[in-house]
Amino acid sequence: KFWLADTAKRIRLTLARSNVYKALPQVHGDLVFFCTSVLYMEEDAKDVARFTVIPIGQFYLSRNSAGRVDTVYRVFDMTARQMEEEFGLDNCSNQVKEAITQNRPHTYFVVVHVVEPNKKREEGRGDYRGKKYKSCWFERNAPDVEDKLLRESGYDVFPFACPRWSTTSECAYGSGPG
Repeated sequence: KFWLADTAKRIRLTLARSNVYKALPQVHGDLVFFCTSVLYMEEDAKDVARFTVIPIGQFYLSRNSAGRVDTVYRVFDMTARQMEEEFGLDNCSNQVKEAITQNRPHTYFVVVHVVEPNKKREEGRGDYRGKKYKSCWFERNAPDVEDKLLRESGYDVFPFACPRWSTTSECAYGSGPG
């Protein structure tokens, strides 16, 4: 009983420190109007956990044979400054580097983030190759970084919650009142 009470207290404190209570109303709104929502959950050095609601139109979902969403493709804009902070300037395209050096840090670039099952998983490895899900970030339409990723990493647990109002056997997206 004491362990459960302590664990519940720690979970409540962690959630209170995060932005989950700001994100959940957006998730519920998307469910009512669009019948599908996507919540990205990531570790954060400052707040322990950070939750980001992915807007409708920025994501593509795919399900496994059991009907669970296990793949998310996310296409969105990031500024050169955000990309430098997130990935390091050495990992960015020449266009992003140029925007930074020419004092245009607020120039937008299209970024793709893919999280999917790691079919080439190597059991026992401590790096991303041993993770259950692989995560790849790349800049779309960057001619000078062909086949070069902004970041390649992985997750032990699928980092997206993808609630759907109601589902059919053949569709990854929800249907319902919206």
